Amino acid sequence: MSKTPSPSTTPRRVALYARVSTRDKGQDPETQLLALREYAARRGWTVVLELAESRSAVKRRPQWERIVAAATAGEVDVICAWKLDRAFRSVREAVNTLGELAERGVDFAAATQESIDTTTPPGRLLLHLLASVAEFERSLIAERVSAGLDRARRQGKALGRPRRAFDEAQARRLREQGKSWRVVARAVGAPARTVRERLRAVGGKTSSAAPAVIASHDAGA
Repeated sequence: MSKTPSPSTTPRRVALYARVSTRDKGQDPETQLLALREYAARRGWTVVLELAESRSAVKRRPQWERIVAAATAGEVDVICAWKLDRAFRSVREAVNTLGELAERGVDFAAATQESIDTTTPPGRLLLHLLASVAEFERSLIAERVSAGLDRARRQGKALGRPRRAFDEAQARRLREQGKSWRVVARAVGAPARTVRERLRAVGGKTSSAAPAVIASHDAGA
């Protein structure tokens, strides 16, 4: 069984972060915080900030953002979480964030994963390995996307966002009657910019101003 690294001679300021997912029914982040406080005490760290939240990893996490902001501002020396996945959504995000923190002299430790601890040489080595894995993952994704686009082009499929469907004939008639783009867009249920660009592309009426008699009723064209 590996031993907890010995405390530093100079107490380091640590921010503790706990998170439970909304799917973790009945779990309390305080359970994680208790363990994190004990871990920090064993390491000889001084707790200057501790935050917790009950949120899914895919959603915005305000408390985690506060932790990172404090670290970026130089208010803490170490961020400590229960596990790596409590703080990060993916290996890529972990590598990017930890790299940015390392540039500012801030370390990260996962209390229940002793190998994930950038205050130690093995932990820093693991971070480099994770960075290699993330780069490999990015390359694979880029290759798949490129191959998919090439295949779609060969099959004659249209790429990009699908065109917004609306009654172009009705839009054209309304413009010929002198209606403003805003009124036309509201009538056909599409953004004014989309309607304007579509009609211009097919040779519809392009005047940006309606006739004076009607303009007084349709201000804001």
